[in-house]
Amino acid sequence: MAEARKIATMCETAGIGIAPHNPLGPIASAAALHFDVVAPNFVIQEEMSGAVPWYDEVVDSPVQRIGGAWQVPLAPGLGVEVNEAACARHPFEPDVQQATRAVLADGTVVDW
Repeated sequence: MAEARKIATMCETAGIGIAPHNPLGPIASAAALHFDVVAPNFVIQEEMSGAVPWYDEVVDSPVQRIGGAWQVPLAPGLGVEVNEAACARHPFEPDVQQATRAVLADGTVVDW
């Protein structure tokens, strides 16, 4: 986060807004939210809720979104607690197909 804050500060001095990238889950989203609320030049946050049906199950009291806006949790820390039982039901599985879909026939990289 320290490097992201430095980048945000450099952008702020130039009048540039930031739109952080977050292709991860609800814990990273909570961390991103805390970063966003302290960045005065924050514009929009990429987030992945709904990417999998169990997205909010892996944390107790997931960050609430009302009218398209995240609500800052009031609980200590990031405001979410890991639900280890739910995590165990959804172990990490690498997407080996992603690498083949990320490059077009002409060599253009279209996704990470």
